[in-house]
Amino acid sequence: MRLLLNRSPAPPPLPRVTWRRLAGILLALALAYLAQAFYDGAGLRQLLASTLGNAISLAWFEPNRLRIGTALYLLALGLFAWLTPAIWTRPDQRVRRQARGSLVNRVGRSLLLLAALGSAAFGLQRFAWQGEDGSVQAIWLLSILLFLASQTPWQLLRRAGGATRRIWPARATLFNLLILVVILSAAFWLRVNRLEIIPYDFHGDMASYGIQGREIIMGNQWRLFQEGWANIPMIGYLPTAAAMALFGNNLFGLNMSAVIAGMLSLLAFYLFIWRLFDSPRLALLATALVAINVPHIHFSRLAAYMDPWPFNLFALFLLVDGLRARRNFSLALAGVLLSFGLQMYYSGHVVLFIIAGFLLFALLFRRDWIKGNLIGLTLMALGLLIGLGPSLIYFARNQDALVERSRSVFLFYPAVMNHLMGKYGVTTPWAVFLEQTRLSLLMFHVSADSSTQFGYRHPMFSSAISPLIALGFGYALRRWRTPGAALALIFWVLNLFIGSILTGDAPFWPRLVGMTFAGAWFAALALDRLLGHEGAALVPQRWRRLGHVGYTLVPLLILTLVGWQDWNLYRETVKIAARPQTLIGRYLRDLPTDIAACDFADEYALQVRETAFLAWPRPLIDLPTEAPNGLIEAAQARPSSGSSTPTNPATLCDHQPLAQRRARRTPHPRRRPALQQLPGAERRTNAGNAGAAGGHTRDWRAACRCRLSRLLPGWFILHAGADLPGRRDRLGVADQRRPRHRDRRPVGAAHRPAAGS
Repeated sequence: MRLLLNRSPAPPPLPRVTWRRLAGILLALALAYLAQAFYDGAGLRQLLASTLGNAISLAWFEPNRLRIGTALYLLALGLFAWLTPAIWTRPDQRVRRQARGSLVNRVGRSLLLLAALGSAAFGLQRFAWQGEDGSVQAIWLLSILLFLASQTPWQLLRRAGGATRRIWPARATLFNLLILVVILSAAFWLRVNRLEIIPYDFHGDMASYGIQGREIIMGNQWRLFQEGWANIPMIGYLPTAAAMALFGNNLFGLNMSAVIAGMLSLLAFYLFIWRLFDSPRLALLATALVAINVPHIHFSRLAAYMDPWPFNLFALFLLVDGLRARRNFSLALAGVLLSFGLQMYYSGHVVLFIIAGFLLFALLFRRDWIKGNLIGLTLMALGLLIGLGPSLIYFARNQDALVERSRSVFLFYPAVMNHLMGKYGVTTPWAVFLEQTRLSLLMFHVSADSSTQFGYRHPMFSSAISPLIALGFGYALRRWRTPGAALALIFWVLNLFIGSILTGDAPFWPRLVGMTFAGAWFAALALDRLLGHEGAALVPQRWRRLGHVGYTLVPLLILTLVGWQDWNLYRETVKIAARPQTLIGRYLRDLPTDIAACDFADEYALQVRETAFLAWPRPLIDLPTEAPNGLIEAAQARPSSGSSTPTNPATLCDHQPLAQRRARRTPHPRRRPALQQLPGAERRTNAGNAGAAGGHTRDWRAACRCRLSRLLPGWFILHAGADLPGRRDRLGVADQRRPRHRDRRPVGAAHRPAAGS
């Protein structure tokens, strides 16, 4: 299929910028930052206190600062939207003649499409009758490959550079590619640097992702078309399993899945903005803003929540490309990617509503996009259905599993509504809805995260970026009939309502990862209009080319400084706080792998998901607290060498190197507990008296070596039997030094439990 295109028109000349217009734009910028100063409160409060006095300033300032800030923001965005001109976008390609190709080509495509549909139908029938097996999975994968092959422009791939010209809307200059590589390299460092210890806490949801991925790579879970943890489809855990198989079956491999997802989302967002606006500069600014965003960095370092967005953003990019260029392959691939994004974390489901809203906009204002792409949109729907495959049948039979999680966080679910009435101190659902709306609208400027997965008590964007978001939002409202501005508003509104206002405890950032892209989108629009258009128009004509380069580099340098400041704030926030279960798991992770951990505690059991994932492959035994001494003293037989879960757990604790017990609580929570041995245990100082076969002894009392570990208030670790190489205090002395860990962090010092722990 060959497209004969008309020559691409050149952009119109820059309009004449008067000093009056420039002054108005600068005034709008100043008002926006003044409004954010009222929102922040601290610095402006000190200024008012020094001029008006504390009593007057506090009595007037605190009750009114949000109202004044909102009024200033509305004035600023209105002024900015009125004075800034629209972004020029290259007209869509007009197809003069679309060759149907040779007869062999058409017959081959038709046969491949029929084979894809036939194999998909056969796979569905086999799954419905016999359930899932390896044949069903192979047929499902084959149907996807045949479907994509039926729409691949093979004749274009044979020509040198044809595929590149088909993907990129314009020739990529070396300068733009260089800047993109720099942005992505900096973003990768922000996401992979000290990946295992920043954040230091390890939430249970991440542990569940890791345990589910571990089950897949170890062969214990081979089914794909069913729900896993939290009713997420099992396919949603394949990226986690792949990363752990490639980078290690540990915390680093688990977090690398999020790093890869975050980097792919940045690349997809760049392509999406570039194709939507035909502006490499705007795409670079938007990508840089997401790259330095603290929530995006944080969720690119955790296993969960980022996973649907690479698929969704690539699907949106291909949707826009297919609509503008009438490319069936782009639309077909968008449908397949959309099917995978819908089987990841729940927040990604909003993309269905975004696409529906954008197609409705196109039907009203760009009807030629719909009329010229009826076949392509049909292929996108087929790609979605083929990609979902047997999951359609499974969730049709188990609808409760599909909606249970979403229903449990829905705003008007009775349990959620009762909880929020108590939280907000109101008595009516309407008052709850208004408070949810207020908190959600202020997430870029004031509201902090309400989840327990972060603990970052700051707005989603820093005060240096959030005023630009308001200005860009005003620009998008003014230009709402253009596709780029319309899609930005649709993207923001649907993420706001579905992900925040209509779900409990707004704003809950794990459900709002998409809002990081919406905020960066608006801020990039404002920056592009401020520095790219108005600034370049003031540059003399002979320096115009240098001016365009400079007005791309200057905001990127400013964003670099803002990003470095935000990274340091984020690092200081999350490098200390950790739950007790995480502290125990990190301690056990640093011990030799042949150690078995036993505890007699009921408050911090070892089998909780955080500790269980971090301590793997060490056996973890939770003993009853009623009679631990009797269990230990009654153990006589040695465990078998290949058994990690013996029938008698006390037997394993009797002979393996590590036993753990909870001691009495001290009156002060931070006072170091005194060393206590188990009753009857005797300290042994001669390592040569170890018993038979591999250093294990039959007499636990004679083999006990104790060492105090400042793990938690009221805890200590008992090392029994084998020596721990490199431990200076392994001989039962109540050493008052802090334990040495590989990350050099005093794990028990002045720990403050995270919220919700």
